[in-house]
Amino acid sequence: MNSNLDNDQLFNICAGLFKGFIEWIDVNSQNEKALILDSAYHFKNQILNQENPTLQKKYFQTPQDLSSQETHRLLNQWKDTFSNLINSDLDRVSKDSFKIWFLSLACHSIPQLEEEGKILWTKLLEGVEYCKYFTISDVPYPLNTITKNLLSLSNSHALELFGYKLYDGIDQYINDGEVNFKKKLIEEIEIDSDKVLIANQYLSNYYIRSTKTGYIFEIHGSNNNLKINPVECLDIQDEFIASFQNKIPSLFSTQIKQFPNKLKSKTTWEIYMNNESDNSKLIFSVTCDYSFNNRRMDIILSDEDYRKSEDYIFENLEEVEKEKIKKKEIDTTGI
Repeated sequence: MNSNLDNDQLFNICAGLFKGFIEWIDVNSQNEKALILDSAYHFKNQILNQENPTLQKKYFQTPQDLSSQETHRLLNQWKDTFSNLINSDLDRVSKDSFKIWFLSLACHSIPQLEEEGKILWTKLLEGVEYCKYFTISDVPYPLNTITKNLLSLSNSHALELFGYKLYDGIDQYINDGEVNFKKKLIEEIEIDSDKVLIANQYLSNYYIRSTKTGYIFEIHGSNNNLKINPVECLDIQDEFIASFQNKIPSLFSTQIKQFPNKLKSKTTWEIYMNNESDNSKLIFSVTCDYSFNNRRMDIILSDEDYRKSEDYIFENLEEVEKEKIKKKEIDTTGI
């Protein structure tokens, strides 16, 4: 085959492949997913060990250096390779492992497919702990930004507050306080005072908030009845900002700003943290409200972009499940 298709044609082909492949990966066990990922690793390794420079090698080494013309050309090449593999006697795992790279490249070439790619890799990475060779660092650009929740399990740069880490699973704290649900999903846990991992003397209430996929995106400590004067409150606020800033790993770029509150009696300082390597954009904020009848303090560590990304993935997976149910309900009796 030597037909070169335009982006619209490639989009239609890949969008259809994504739908079926996501459903197929979903029914595989974690061990089966690990076999596919390890096979994908070996394919990648074979390409990287080639002596001569190729577009394939460039994709695995420096994908962001590929021009749009190069990604389009490589996608057409891999489309032909995939068509040949489908009609070959090659084993299923090898075919599936190549399809992973083909569809991941499609996300790089056609941005409209990126969300489908995130759903696919979310499913695939359920098997990563059983892999012998494939690791999270092998997830290709631009889909390597979805692995934050998995990276945090073993990565020392996962930020924490009051002993709770962002991106950790929230289920482990389900017995530590009052759980608020929304449509049967954990939305927030208010931690019991005697169960707080690392309590602070100035705070009395602690909350951890969850994405729809079950991972912590926000940690919040507060005190609605602060027993200190305004000067003390502002001094404590400065200390909190300085203390947290000292804990931020060097891979984050930081910027400290004062939030423009309308009330003169309310002061909020925020640390904006950005990590370009995994697209992290976090905010740590400390608010002092020292108005006469409402002396309170709030300390929050939050990754709102992560929440939006995870919720979007969950909602897409939910739509896929609904479509499956619809298909099962269709009565074709007598047809």
